[in-house]
Amino acid sequence: MPLNLLLLLACGMIAIAAWLRYTKGVAPLRRAHRHASATFPAPSGLVRRLDGVEEPEREVGTSLSPRVTAEWGVAFPKKWDQTVTLATVATVAHTWALAKLAEDDPEGHREREAALTRAAIVPFLSFLLLAVLVVLGKLAPYPALVVQMLVWAVVTYAAFRTHHREWAAVTVAKEALKASGLWPQMPGTATSLERAVQAQAWRRVGGFPRYFPKW
Repeated sequence: MPLNLLLLLACGMIAIAAWLRYTKGVAPLRRAHRHASATFPAPSGLVRRLDGVEEPEREVGTSLSPRVTAEWGVAFPKKWDQTVTLATVATVAHTWALAKLAEDDPEGHREREAALTRAAIVPFLSFLLLAVLVVLGKLAPYPALVVQMLVWAVVTYAAFRTHHREWAAVTVAKEALKASGLWPQMPGTATSLERAVQAQAWRRVGGFPRYFPKW
């Protein structure tokens, strides 16, 4: 297969993933972040409401970005306690849902995290290796570019295989918000929150890093 066709296919796959991430993930979150709401509790209180009074209290820690911690706890930036927006509510609910899914299926959670780690690290390492080969004159720049884009496309495709967990977390988050009585009654607010929750899955499509507005 000609190098030009390989490069076109790789660039096309990455471009489609990036377009989906921005239009369905980044853009809705930016709009939701402008919608401040005092009716929702801070992350720790929200997680407690989502867990329910009959469930063991899930550990809520602090971190630079939202994540699932050891023992299926969750962690969020400390400054999220100051201002609550629909974007933060959606992110907290989705992260909580990922923790709940990880508790039920630890192996699937580890597989998804490994895919995201590969998508972040492998292209960077291949870029360093190919750059050294080009500088040393062992490889021409154009074939190196094709190889780099193919590596990126392969790890992006591999991340697609575990992306279903992100959508499963969207469903779990929406059901928990409704069951806990936190789902907005106003149609406009409910629609914005639903799009923000769905954006949680789209912003990690293809293994791209999670996007967070400047809170």
